[in-house]
This record gives sequence, C-alpha cells and structure tokens, in this order.
Amino acid sequence: MLSRTPFYSLALFTAVLQTFFGFLASFINGKSSLLYIFGKIAGAASIATWLWIGILLRYNNKPLHTGPLTRSLAHFTSFVVLCLVWIGMSSSISQGTFVPSNKSLKFPILVNVTSLLCYCTGIGIMLTTQAVYECRAKTLWCAASSFSTTLAYLTGTFSGIAVLLIWLGSKKTGAGLSVNVAQINSRTLDYETY
Repeated sequence: MLSRTPFYSLALFTAVLQTFFGFLASFINGKSSLLYIFGKIAGAASIATWLWIGILLRYNNKPLHTGPLTRSLAHFTSFVVLCLVWIGMSSSISQGTFVPSNKSLKFPILVNVTSLLCYCTGIGIMLTTQAVYECRAKTLWCAASSFSTTLAYLTGTFSGIAVLLIWLGSKKTGAGLSVNVAQINSRTLDYETY
C-alpha cells in the first residue's frame, strides 16, 4: 500500500511554491484593478497550508503519543478541508484561464459543462470575469496566475490522495479514524512492534 507521507510532503512543497507565485501574481499589475486580490488570498492561504501541513508532519510518526494531532481523524479532517479549499480556489480561476472558446473544439458541450462546474465550485466569481480579459490580452498576470492555479490543483490533488490513503489505512485497522495515524500503515495495532 502507498504511504501517505510522500503526499504530505508533495502538498507541502506545492503550497510553499504557491506562496511565491500567489504573491507574485498579487504584485503584477494587470489591466483590471481587482486582480491583486486573488494573489493575496492564494498567498495567505498557502502560508496557512504549509504551516498546518508542517505541524501534521511533526505528529505523523509518533505511535506512542495520544494527543489529538496524532489521531487519524485530525489528519483526515485537515486534508479534506485542504483538498476542498485548494480545488475550490483553483476552479475559480481556471474557468477563465484554461477553458478555450467553443469554436476551436469538437465537443463544445463538454467545455460548457466544465465551465459551469468550475464556475459553481469556484470561490472567486469576480476573478473569473477578470481573468478572461487578462489572458486574452496575454499579460504577465495571466502567466503567473495560471502557474498559481496549477499549483493550487496539485495541492488539492495531493491532499485528496492523502485523504484517501488515511481513510483506507484506518479502515483496514478496524478501529476507524480514532486510531493513531502512525499505526494505519502497520499490520498490527500493538505498540511493541515499534
């Protein structure tokens, strides 16, 4: 079975990169006056993300501790929230940045459904109206925000994989999400094996 720790680390790495590119997008002047808001939100959220993932990594492999941060439930809940936040943030901008026009595609209905889903799940409705204009004008803000959006998708995806691995591991133990997170990869729940 896959280990969850590499996905913690990958989510941490993409969140640290997101801090740089999120704040970079906030300081690049585009033609729209409200674009700096997304970069500041993404940068601030990424700082909170990598700080929290760092705390979770500290309690990740402590089988003899009984604190709340060593429980699978704390890790599961944290990564569910991180997954939803980062997928939501990335969806809010990708609707305007990555979806091409209907005239250049063979399946325009698929693009319309994707656009609708991204628009409904995104937290930045204002941003989707601004990003379309900036990317058509081919500004530097579009490039920075596109990379920032990709990092947000990756952070959300790695968090989602961590959620799945935590859930599958804790389900396998029989104790559910109340088990110590360090024990979900072991074959027994006995402390003497460590």
